[in-house]
Amino acid sequence: MYYDKIDYSQYSLKNLHTTNDIESESAVPHTVEYIGNVMDDDQVKDKTHHSKKKVKKKSRFKGTMLTILTVVVIFLVTIFVADSMQGGYILTELEAVMSGDSSIIMSYYGVETRVFDDIESARIYSNQLRQKQCGGYVLFDDGYRVLVEVYSSQTDAENIAKKLKLEGENARVYRFDINRIDYMQFPDKTRNIVKSTIAFNDKIYRKLYSIGIELAKSNIDDNSARMRIIGIRDETRNVIAEFMANVDDAVSNVNVLKVKAELSSIEAMLDNLSNNTVKRPNLLADIRYTSCLIVNSYRELSKELAKS
Repeated sequence: MYYDKIDYSQYSLKNLHTTNDIESESAVPHTVEYIGNVMDDDQVKDKTHHSKKKVKKKSRFKGTMLTILTVVVIFLVTIFVADSMQGGYILTELEAVMSGDSSIIMSYYGVETRVFDDIESARIYSNQLRQKQCGGYVLFDDGYRVLVEVYSSQTDAENIAKKLKLEGENARVYRFDINRIDYMQFPDKTRNIVKSTIAFNDKIYRKLYSIGIELAKSNIDDNSARMRIIGIRDETRNVIAEFMANVDDAVSNVNVLKVKAELSSIEAMLDNLSNNTVKRPNLLADIRYTSCLIVNSYRELSKELAKS
C-alpha cells in the first residue's frame, strides 16, 4: 500500500520564492513574494503555521493507515497459523463463506442422449454409441441415463447437446456437482494430504480429457495415447504412495480408507486403459467412458464426505 508523501521541495517551488536572488538575509529582511503578492511577517507566520497543520494531519493519516495495516497482517498471520494447526480446514471454510456457497465446490457437465427404464436397453444403446467413438457411459439416476461424454465447461456441453439434437438425438446436459468436503472428519495431521489427494481426481480427469481431444483430432495415435495414460497411471501411484505414507497412523479411519479406495480404483481404470493386450475396438470411446466413470466416482466420494 502506498501513502501520500509531502514533497517539501515542490511546496517551496509552488508557494515560496524570493523576489530576487537573495545573497544574504539583510538584502530583503522582512518580505517574500507569494505567488505575485507581497506578504508581511504575520502573513508568513500564518502560512507557515497552516503548512505545519497540513503536515501534522497527513502524518496522523499515515500513522492510522500503518496501524490498520499492522492489524491486518497480524490477523492474516494468525489465520494461516491456525489453518496449519487445523490441517487446512479454516481456509477451506473461509473460502466457502467468501464464495457464498457452502455445499458445492465445482461441477462437471455430461451430455446424455437417452434415458431407459431397464439396464439392458441402456447397454444396447450404449454399445451403439461406443461404435461412434462416444463414451456410452450408463448412469442410474431416476432411470438409466446414457452419456456421450463429460465436460468441465457447461458451454462445451451445451454446444455438443445442440449438435446432437440436430442429428436427431434427444440430448440434454446432466450436471455432476462435487460437494464441499468436511475435512474435520479426518485426523488433524491427515487433512492437508487428504485435500490434495482428493483434488487429484480433477487433475486426472483433465489430463485424460486432453488425451481424448488430441486423439480425436488425430494429433496422436493410439500408442502415443497409451504412453500418456501410463504416465498418468504412474503419477497416480505416486500420489497413492505419498498419501499412505502420510496417513500411516490413521489407516484405520474409515474416511481415510474411502479416499484410498477411490484413488486405487482410478489407478485400476488407468491400468486397464493403457493395457495394449486388451482387445480394444475403440480407444477413444474407452477414454471417454473412463472420464465419465472418474467424474461420477469423484461425485459419489464427495457426497459421502460432505458436511452433514
